[in-house]
Amino acid sequence: MKLKLYLTISYVKYILLMLVVFLLIVWLAQIVRYLDLSQSFSMQFSKVAIITSYLIPNAISTILPVIIFIASCFLNYQMNQTNEISIISLYLSKNNLRKIIFFIYSSLLLIYAINTEIISVDSYNKYKTKEIELR
Repeated sequence: MKLKLYLTISYVKYILLMLVVFLLIVWLAQIVRYLDLSQSFSMQFSKVAIITSYLIPNAISTILPVIIFIASCFLNYQMNQTNEISIISLYLSKNNLRKIIFFIYSSLLLIYAINTEIISVDSYNKYKTKEIELR
């Protein structure tokens, strides 16, 4: 049980770390772009940051498949470097490993679908209304 939890936490840790890094980069790029388009620094930075934060769910839906791939590569590299794959193969059967992978990917797919269909649409509509109010 602890080994399954360890594998799940390790993989999710890489996904979350990559997601946070990529989202911060995208968010800061949006803030800079928005300030450049306005050509005015009289706007409050906090207002621009709040308005551009409504674009984060759209960025998640765009970036998440790439993040999952990169996180998988990092997890594989880390496990190969520390020989964890040979240790895991002693204690987990292929069926147990498939169950863990199925659980993780099903959860990610559910989160991705909810984000794409509900959260992204609502936040983009809020972004457009706030953008019009600011101008």
